[in-house]
Amino acid sequence: MSTAKEILTSPSILTPRKRRNPVASSRSRSRQEVIERIADRLTPEVQSAIDTLVQVPEADRRSELFQLKQYLPEANAAAILAHLDRVKRLRSLGVGHIDLTGIGTVLVQELAQLTRRYDADDLKRLASSKRYALVACFLAETQKTLLDQTVAMNDQYLTTMCRRSRNAFEARHREFRRRVKKSLETLLAAAEILVTAARDHPRRVGSSNRPRRASRGSGRLPRVSTPPGARLCR
Repeated sequence: MSTAKEILTSPSILTPRKRRNPVASSRSRSRQEVIERIADRLTPEVQSAIDTLVQVPEADRRSELFQLKQYLPEANAAAILAHLDRVKRLRSLGVGHIDLTGIGTVLVQELAQLTRRYDADDLKRLASSKRYALVACFLAETQKTLLDQTVAMNDQYLTTMCRRSRNAFEARHREFRRRVKKSLETLLAAAEILVTAARDHPRRVGSSNRPRRASRGSGRLPRVSTPPGARLCR
């Protein structure tokens, strides 16, 4: 056993080397070339804006890039306005001038997702070309998704307001019908009482509507007619 081990470990025996996958190597080189191409297309203004985004202000614990990564809560007026402010901010950074022509959509989305997983310190440790390319892809994808999210949030907000208005109307309508039903029951009960009283005492109820006659002991004498030609005695 020891002899075999000595033979295998002797300098005359060539140890196998770890072979690199040529496909993975070629893919890595192509990816790096695309990253450098994206970075070279960026204007100095956009590169300066990217450097500003990854900086953490002293008065804040988070970078502005981190704030752009945050998902807003449910659709409401404040969230929609915040989305519009983000869109305006991206336009002011010159995101519309980022040229990704000829770059595969899948690769752009992959680089954008990779940027989401990196924090500001990680991005600052990367090479400048890679940092510019990753953040540029993230900003371009964020601008597209922000517009779509704003439209979707507006539709959701309007749907929610319509549902709330309908529920409020139905609640008030049910309360109104309940009050009307109660009043109608009171009116029917009063009518039933009057009908029952008229049926049990018809004379008392009917006598109040008959005209009164003069009583016999009123003290008036009957009027006597005088025959023609008669004189009155004085």
